[in-house]
Amino acid sequence: MNYWYGQAVEDDIAALAPLLSQALHFNMAREASVEWMQKRGVGLYRALKVDGAIAAGLGILPMGQWFGGKAQPTAGITAVGVGPEWRGRNVGGKMMEAMLREQYAQDVAISTLYPATTQFYRTLGYERAGSRILYGLNPALIKPKRDHGVTLRQVLETDYAPFAAIYDSWAATQTGVLERSPLMWERIMLSPRAERLRYILSDQAGQAVGYVVYEQAGQFEDVKVIDWVATTGPALDALLDFWAGHRSLVSKVVLPGAPMDSLLFRYHEQGIDQTWHLDWMLRIINAPLAIQRRGFARWLHCEIALDLVDPRLEWNHGRWILQIRDGVGTLERGGNGAVTLHARDLAALYSGYLAPHDLRLAGSLQADDDQLDLLAAIFASSRPWMSDMF
Repeated sequence: MNYWYGQAVEDDIAALAPLLSQALHFNMAREASVEWMQKRGVGLYRALKVDGAIAAGLGILPMGQWFGGKAQPTAGITAVGVGPEWRGRNVGGKMMEAMLREQYAQDVAISTLYPATTQFYRTLGYERAGSRILYGLNPALIKPKRDHGVTLRQVLETDYAPFAAIYDSWAATQTGVLERSPLMWERIMLSPRAERLRYILSDQAGQAVGYVVYEQAGQFEDVKVIDWVATTGPALDALLDFWAGHRSLVSKVVLPGAPMDSLLFRYHEQGIDQTWHLDWMLRIINAPLAIQRRGFARWLHCEIALDLVDPRLEWNHGRWILQIRDGVGTLERGGNGAVTLHARDLAALYSGYLAPHDLRLAGSLQADDDQLDLLAAIFASSRPWMSDMF
């Protein structure tokens, strides 16, 4: 069989769009699926053809991701689909590996995705590396705090720039959240299904200290928070107060949050519902470049020898020396390979999803206790998460 992988063009849409719609159970009419792909941009999609026929496809969203106080480009993979008649022939695996090699050639060091099936992506070197969690707050159980000094102003305009200005500085303090592209911001600000309500929070000096974007349904139905940021404690109190004001008509406010979220810590009780939890996965495509682009603690000066196992991407495979100096990491060939780890283990370490001691139990990392402690110091971070779904 003759396999071809490459960027989709206009002539591919008529076959690729309905294939992805069917594969992903979008339940779209053929015309609607074509319109969906055209709206997002045909250039974002890749096709795998077998003997000239489109057998599979995927999308690559341009975005960045924050790790260690630095944002770096990531290949955000979306809409991965294989035609039903082509399944079980490693078509999806061939397409994904071709994508990884394409991204390596373009100096993209990491890739992120939400898995439909975790085990398939693990065979490609992806590993669980962060979470998307939706919490359910009962407004009737929130104790209003009226003296926070923060006001909320509704924003009718759909320009995302004022929101991005708040988000960007906040995102640098988080781990795993996206450096959003215009496409991602448009998905937050507007919806074809329901009106999005947008508010900016300001303190007494008029300084923006947060925002919230959400949707309402009918009476006594859940409020769905699309996105929110609070940069001060009073801003957190103002948001809780805002949701408390909905208690007469709403029984639950569903909002995304971090695994150990400051908003929930501010909440006066425990026992908050998790209504949804899905881990996203990370793939280290170019290990030296990924280390170079990540931030590390400025006080840490050390080195450690790694033996990295990567059966898929040969340029990552082998022995390396990881050095950290003045907040900058380097990965250079050499060393005695004292620490053995798979590319999947490195992904979970890199994001801070699992501590090294946990990875020795749950993954394939092999190291002594002192080396585990050093790895824990090198990759220390807050828990990785993101609010975006793509």
